[in-house]
Amino acid sequence: MALSGDVVVKALEPLSRPWSLAIVYSLDRSRPTRFNELKKSIPGICPASLSERLEELIALGVVTKTVVIGPPPHTEYYLTEKGEGLRKIVEQIVAWWASWEGLTSRTGAGNFSD
Repeated sequence: MALSGDVVVKALEPLSRPWSLAIVYSLDRSRPTRFNELKKSIPGICPASLSERLEELIALGVVTKTVVIGPPPHTEYYLTEKGEGLRKIVEQIVAWWASWEGLTSRTGAGNFSD
């Protein structure tokens, strides 16, 4: 199936923003992830960038956010079904890159410092 350049750009543009795919890769559909836990799993990301990207991914329907009243009150993030499908693709890209870079497979989901 041949896709036009416009479709490819439209599909990839929101995901090509810095940190977007790293966030998707670090989240899980079955386990909640708190903001600070997510920040720690992605070295170098600042809180403002993480917050901005999370809001974009929520708007795309890739991530969902749940506010837990507490105690203590906190926010949890999950991948949606759509996000889980994207995460599988990101995992394949990471595996492809690792095979070309001679890296070993990553163990433990969602932590770039492994």
